[in-house]
Amino acid sequence: MMFFLSKIILYIAFFVFTVIFSNNVFAFKKEIEEMSKKITASQNITYAYISKYSNSIVTSCVVKSDGSLSECKNTGNSFNNPSGIDFDYFNNLYVTNNNYTIVFCPASYNGQLPLCANAGGGEFSIPNGIVFNKGYALIANAVSSSVSVCKQNENGMLCSCVRSGSCLVNPTDIKIYKEPIYISEVSEIGTLNNCISSGTGFNNPIGIKIYKS
Repeated sequence: MMFFLSKIILYIAFFVFTVIFSNNVFAFKKEIEEMSKKITASQNITYAYISKYSNSIVTSCVVKSDGSLSECKNTGNSFNNPSGIDFDYFNNLYVTNNNYTIVFCPASYNGQLPLCANAGGGEFSIPNGIVFNKGYALIANAVSSSVSVCKQNENGMLCSCVRSGSCLVNPTDIKIYKEPIYISEVSEIGTLNNCISSGTGFNNPIGIKIYKS
């Protein structure tokens, strides 16, 4: 009799454990699914990041299908009259500061920049434009009329910087198209047609970069 009751109690205990475990697994799976939906939905959103020199902030905006900007929010920190702005291969945003520093911020899926830090790199001379190419950062120095070429290590820091380039006069921006490097000084680069104003809260914006999460 006792053996029979023991088996019944054991079966009941096993049944209760199975129900509780199944419910927990179901709840966990549900939570993962909801999180996945949220992240997946955000992966189709394109963000524009605008450096605002006068306000010392960076603004993140959603780029709508018609090209207009909406849901603009200030994000990130450690900016000081920011100007140049670019992404590396790992979706880290780098921003040049007027105080001779460069800040890097990993971009989150919702367009925010929660963790910004000094990228190091040595001595810059009012860095303006910045662009990444094959593991190197190229920074246009406005005051010294030069370009700093910096290696990027596995932590996102800039190191082993050397100044390069010649015949430059106060360069303000730098871009790479395929292999040639283009550096803007005071020159006209093409014409834009059908322009309209979009977005809000900008004050003397200088840099802009597009990022699709």
